[in-house]
Amino acid sequence: MKSWLIFIFCLMTVVILSTQSSRKDIDSSEEMRKNESRLDSIWRKEDIWNTSCTGTDKSRQNELPEKTDSKAIRAFEETNDTLVDRNDETTEDSVSVVSQPVTMVLKPIVRDIPSGLPIDADSLSMYTEYDSYPVSVNEVKLYITNHTEREFEGGEEYSLVYYNEVNREWELQPTAPIINSVLWLFSPGRATHSQTIRFYMDKNRPGKYRIYKSFNHDTGTAYAEFELVSEM
Repeated sequence: MKSWLIFIFCLMTVVILSTQSSRKDIDSSEEMRKNESRLDSIWRKEDIWNTSCTGTDKSRQNELPEKTDSKAIRAFEETNDTLVDRNDETTEDSVSVVSQPVTMVLKPIVRDIPSGLPIDADSLSMYTEYDSYPVSVNEVKLYITNHTEREFEGGEEYSLVYYNEVNREWELQPTAPIINSVLWLFSPGRATHSQTIRFYMDKNRPGKYRIYKSFNHDTGTAYAEFELVSEM
């Protein structure tokens, strides 16, 4: 009898313990469901808030920045490269302008013999300081004298020619690249004016030379003859 009572007691104890354990499991599962429900509601509220503030779904929010950032970075890099290329071109152009200044080189000018009528040497004479010069000379001095009672007008412009004995002709020679635009007045009564004539030939040749000038608005022409001789 006692053993039977003990068995019943033990059985009831096991049933009670199992019942309590199952209740705890049920309570625990219900608590977990409640927590999950709370978290779900919180996430939903947060999604609604993000959507209302940004206009984008939170589930897509993680994808958009990557695409947008890649496009933005690519556009920025292309723009930056373009700006760098343009800056390089501008810098190169600026440096080329500065490093290559414009320089003017004046070259001697070959001038034709004036076409005016020859002036008699008794009226207006032209002559050099000496009849002959060494071939190494760089310039000669020209004198102009008015022997009449009337006035002559002239200027700095002149022509230089060399007599080629082989071809038997006068050849034009280079003259000063710059001529001052001035008017000279040769008064009556043996008024004399002087002018320095420089040579611009690459190499002086021995022989006869003439200096031509025009007067009275190119209506009259006079010349002075001299000779360059080889040095002994």
